[in-house]
Amino acid sequence: MTKHTPGPWRVTHQTATDYAWDIAGNRKIVAHCGLTVDTESDIAANAHLIAAAPELLGALTIIATQCGNYAIKQPALDYASIGNIARQAIAKAEDK
Repeated sequence: MTKHTPGPWRVTHQTATDYAWDIAGNRKIVAHCGLTVDTESDIAANAHLIAAAPELLGALTIIATQCGNYAIKQPALDYASIGNIARQAIAKAEDK
């Protein structure tokens, strides 16, 4: 299996064209949102959700590990730390 472009990914609004948002990571575009029948706010929300993918994957990996999947080695975290990791990933996905 090939690996995805490492995070963090960032969202940039292409001001030259309406309704166009790029998601970039590691100095290359990993996705482009736009040119659909969706509203600009829908397109922006989609772009931010896509950009949060690396953090969401990381948060879920930590949560799964802490819930008993010891195939991925990480030190044990307390519930507050696990919650903070999840909330940070959710906030990025929701552009907050």
